[in-house]
Amino acid sequence: SFDFKIKYLCMSSNIDLNENFDCIIPCEDCLSWLNTKRYFSDNTLVFSFEHKKDFPLKICVFRIIDLLPYKNINLDNIAPYNNIKVTNSASNYIKTRNLTQENIDNLINKTVNRYKNYQFAEVTSQNISCSILVNDEIISSSKIDWTKRWHVEPLELCACKAVEKYGHDFKISAICYFGDNFSKNGFEDGVISIKSLGRIRQKHTDFDTLLILNLKDEVLITTIKEYLPEKFIQGYKI
Repeated sequence: SFDFKIKYLCMSSNIDLNENFDCIIPCEDCLSWLNTKRYFSDNTLVFSFEHKKDFPLKICVFRIIDLLPYKNINLDNIAPYNNIKVTNSASNYIKTRNLTQENIDNLINKTVNRYKNYQFAEVTSQNISCSILVNDEIISSSKIDWTKRWHVEPLELCACKAVEKYGHDFKISAICYFGDNFSKNGFEDGVISIKSLGRIRQKHTDFDTLLILNLKDEVLITTIKEYLPEKFIQGYKI
């Protein structure tokens, strides 16, 4: 039976212990796994390491909910998208980038319409749509799956379309998600792909790029920085 919750998780990396490094945060792939409710609870403890100059090796301990403060956000596939809440960080970014209410409304409406009119999740029946704002253009995609083991996340599809049009030199101003929190098998797979956010933000977003989410009672406009830990120190030596 898989009916259990992991209490403790100890992680390391291939960073040499003689090197200096800040506390190692799980990468986006690991966070995506930790975010599921299948084997982990909010209070599962993650043990990691830190080694700073002139200090001994230090053990760091986090709760998963501390790494992912939006983990239990109450999403809804029918968002009341005329009721919008904006965090302070998002408000500052909107002013800095000179984004207008029309920009945001158009992004939300395009995502909602995409959700209502497209269904490509043939296996999971988890309809998720995503739109991004790039160079004042809105690019949209939906989650696609056609076998049990393969699916494509809509944010990554949006980014691929942007790369095809603009090359690699572009920045995403805003990301909007809209969709079903549950897949057909009953697992709470979530609408927002942490894995996709982590991958895309390494090159094509800022930490303060807007992240627009449909909640049960309102649309929340926040930032990637508020949604994910600020730094991923993966320790990869490529």
